[in-house]
Amino acid sequence: MGEAAQYAIKMHHVTKTFGKVVANKNVDLELKTGEILALLGENGSGKTTLMNMLSGIYFPDYGEIYVKGKEVTIRSPKDSFTLGIGMIHQHFKLVDVLILDEPTAVLTPQETEKLFAVLKNMKKHGKSIIIITHKLNEVMAISDRVAILRKGEYIGVVETSETDPDQLTEMMVGRPISLEI
Repeated sequence: MGEAAQYAIKMHHVTKTFGKVVANKNVDLELKTGEILALLGENGSGKTTLMNMLSGIYFPDYGEIYVKGKEVTIRSPKDSFTLGIGMIHQHFKLVDVLILDEPTAVLTPQETEKLFAVLKNMKKHGKSIIIITHKLNEVMAISDRVAILRKGEYIGVVETSETDPDQLTEMMVGRPISLEI
């Protein structure tokens, strides 16, 4: 599989500032074709800002964005939609890449199960999905890989099958945290 076919989205050295506040700093992110990528980080780590650049709400100060191997400029939600990138409020069948920002925050466990079944079906049909969530059990249940941001910076990506909630938490906050209550 060529690189253009392997990656639905690549973001390279993407930086976004708001005045003196650095929301994202030199972030590299890759979304493979037909995968569900969880984007994990504490509040204020830059997850939503990063996705807002991909969906055309914000424009990066620096860096490049590639869609299916081709460098693109996304200046508006219309540009994003034309490239096949959609937010949750758009019809699933119209997009190749779907971004979900905390989609289960107001869902019951049963509704979350139904949403995940839809997402897995979309993945089976070659769609690429980014899901932003704080819920580690959801990360473990739905994602193929997990990309972690901390304080606006890209920390790393791990295969979900090769990690656990303790490792993800440590990558998120920068130190070991006990998840025992």
